[in-house]
Amino acid sequence: MIRVLTYLVGVLALGAGLAWLADRPGHVVMTWQGYEIQTSMMAMMLALIALCGFIIACWTLYRWIVEGPRAIGGYFRNRRRVHGYEALSRGMIAVGAGNAALALSEARQARKLLAGEPLVSLLSAQSAQLSGDIDGARKAFQDMLAAPDTALLGLHGLYVEAQRQGDSATAARFADEAVSRSPSLAWAAEAALAARVAEGNWDAALERLQKNHSSRLLEKAGFRRLKAVLLTARAQALEDREPAAAAAAAQEAVKLAPDLVPAAEIAGRLLAAEGRLGPASSLIEKAWKLAPHPGLAAVYAHVRSGDSVRDRLKRVKALAGKTPGDPEAAIAIANAAIEALAWGDARDALAPLLKASPSRRVCLLMAEIEEGEHGDLGRVREWLARAIRAPRDPAWVADGYVSDAWAPASPVTGRLDAFTWQVPDEDLAPPQAAVLEARAGADDGVAEPLMIDVSQRAAASEPSAISRGETAAAEPAADTKVASTGEEARRHDVATAESPDLSSSDTQQLDAQSHGSEEEATDDLGKDAEAIVIVPHAPDDPGPQAEGDEPGRKWLGIF
Repeated sequence: MIRVLTYLVGVLALGAGLAWLADRPGHVVMTWQGYEIQTSMMAMMLALIALCGFIIACWTLYRWIVEGPRAIGGYFRNRRRVHGYEALSRGMIAVGAGNAALALSEARQARKLLAGEPLVSLLSAQSAQLSGDIDGARKAFQDMLAAPDTALLGLHGLYVEAQRQGDSATAARFADEAVSRSPSLAWAAEAALAARVAEGNWDAALERLQKNHSSRLLEKAGFRRLKAVLLTARAQALEDREPAAAAAAAQEAVKLAPDLVPAAEIAGRLLAAEGRLGPASSLIEKAWKLAPHPGLAAVYAHVRSGDSVRDRLKRVKALAGKTPGDPEAAIAIANAAIEALAWGDARDALAPLLKASPSRRVCLLMAEIEEGEHGDLGRVREWLARAIRAPRDPAWVADGYVSDAWAPASPVTGRLDAFTWQVPDEDLAPPQAAVLEARAGADDGVAEPLMIDVSQRAAASEPSAISRGETAAAEPAADTKVASTGEEARRHDVATAESPDLSSSDTQQLDAQSHGSEEEATDDLGKDAEAIVIVPHAPDDPGPQAEGDEPGRKWLGIF
């Protein structure tokens, strides 16, 4: 509407001007070279307008003649460019949609129309990757290295291809080249660090981490945490060969991350070995307050190597008192009390944990208490059966992988500082548990576990190992016998539960009825790789004692 009004106003102004000139014709006289020209003002203006139009027409014709070929060439070039970008756009869309054939076709078309365009090389590489042409993709990325604008893109593509082929060394080389060209390139810096972690080259990994921090790729808090993890890994590697260097690295890691349990364990253990009992105890106590862990309790209990089992129990009670109510504190006291044969202290420590749903470790400890204090095999079997279905205990978990031991990086993804101490998800349960569940009775729903005898526990202060696909650390003794399995075990348990006053000879008679299935149970044990273990002796027999001053302690664990 505004344009129409503007046009009308202009026409009216022009008409008014022409009318004004027509009303005032006037005369124009021009004398030049002896000639005198007289005309009206209107005629002179029309002549000037015609002259200007003629000049413009001549100039336009001249430009058409001189600039025409160039203009025609530019027109066709622009047309090819438009068609090339259209092909490039269609090709990228085809790659995103997973249409390999269309992507390859459009890549060829774009390459013809847009020679030298960086995006065409990217489309060619991606279409080759989509179609499975590894050599074609690698060649396309190699071609990108020739141009400075696409060199980093080519290095990233080559790195990804090397990773896909499992060639870690080549992938690390491309990452190093990329980070040397651009230190602030996040993916290259992270890949270079991950390569050094995978190699176990902790000194180089620390150097690379420092450079990443200098390039402002890491926040201060994240840098301190990752540095502590790498220092802990370095201390682990040097603990046996260079204990002094390992102790220094572990102490520095504890300063950077006081709640990093593995660093505190190593530092406390090495300080105690040097005879520095005070600093070792203080360090463990600080870490325990932040993150109670069975490993810390084990190191704290054995800080002074000459302590008796009673002295170790006192030390563990003192440590547990710093975190009252924590389950790990109660379990630590129970472990030390069982080692010292202080059955009452062990029961008192575990009593609060029995009110809710006790975990597997708690059930196994209760079975050990029943076996060690009273030799009541019926109660032992009851606790072992409860342990099968009890909630899982905390473990080191990283990307769905469950482990008893901490590691600086995830074995699944290679991510640094991936392991956390937590209760694994139920869907991460070890496959052996499913075997026991499948063998549960149809009537009573109670699983039929295999029970074998084993030797004394190797490390009394450490928790039983329950992890995916792994067995307990202790090896079965040479005189291992199969006690009961299948229906015989269930009959024995039911008879014992219904007749708690059975004599020792009656119990032994029931046990003898199951000896015929010894070979079958051994075969099942080999297939299922999961067993419940008890120490073999009569209910009224306290069992063999270990050599030396300290009473022996029996293994009770689930493989």
